[in-house]
Amino acid sequence: SDFHFGHANCITYCSRPFSNTSEMNTSLIKSYNKLVSNEDIVYILGDISFLNTKSTTEIIKSLNGYKFLIKGNHDPKSNTAYRKMGFMEVYDKPIIIKDRYILSHEPIPYNVGDLINIYGHMHDKAINDSVNRFCCCLELTNYKPISLEDIEDYLYRV
Repeated sequence: SDFHFGHANCITYCSRPFSNTSEMNTSLIKSYNKLVSNEDIVYILGDISFLNTKSTTEIIKSLNGYKFLIKGNHDPKSNTAYRKMGFMEVYDKPIIIKDRYILSHEPIPYNVGDLINIYGHMHDKAINDSVNRFCCCLELTNYKPISLEDIEDYLYRV
């Protein structure tokens, strides 16, 4: 979650190891495509881009996989607009996948029972206070996508 393509202030606020947005964008795309194949299903948990529609479309289309967006607080465009940019589907609210995981931009602030909340938004300030939460912000995943299997491995070690 939280690519923040083109967002210069994110580099400063989150102490990202990039000198400018061009370097950040290029590095994030390269790291992503190194790990994600064209056949992979990818859920992006919000805050994709601060760039204009044309530039954002170019980036989304350059990313491998079948991409789904759970919108974040910095995703103001319509769902139709994001689908035109290259997302298979776009969601305004959290979704449940595999009857086990609730994917959201912000952490769910209440007990989700047996579900595991995979979320973003917090950048380097994760709330992994239980075995039912996992923050997948890029600052916490070494600026690379993380697989569901790796999340499960982490949660079952805790």
